Amino acid sequence: MRDLSRIDRSAIAPVAGAIAILPMVALFASGLTWWSAQTTVTLALGAYLVAIASTVRSARASYSVLTLNSVGLALATFVGAITESTHWLHIVALAVLCFAGGLLVALGPLLAVVGTQVILAFLIFGRFPSDAEEALKLAGLILLGGGTEVAFL
Repeated sequence: MRDLSRIDRSAIAPVAGAIAILPMVALFASGLTWWSAQTTVTLALGAYLVAIASTVRSARASYSVLTLNSVGLALATFVGAITESTHWLHIVALAVLCFAGGLLVALGPLLAVVGTQVILAFLIFGRFPSDAEEALKLAGLILLGGGTEVAFL
């Protein structure tokens, strides 16, 4: 029980945290001014998920892994949104994605975060059945948010 109450102060990095979250805040603030609520939240979530992956302490987050995360989030969003209306296909796509995410866990903590986030993107954004055009727009917003985060870091 005592171990649960200990805080490793060396793990606290407020400057790195602020840098990681700044693009999300900027996208959210500008979105509130110029875009719809859905666009704003989607852009901010894309940036936020990549920011989380960039702060994994066990491995240095390279630009290629963070870019892979952004692309994976966008692809999962597209596949989830376009397959939602056909339930059996949606379940098959989720099973394939879960298998791939599980394989990423074997490659280390950072890729485990990426695999988990891709599954989450599928589940969250795949709840809204879309035609190909709408699914592509939604995936594009996720990619833009994640890409902004990668470019800023």
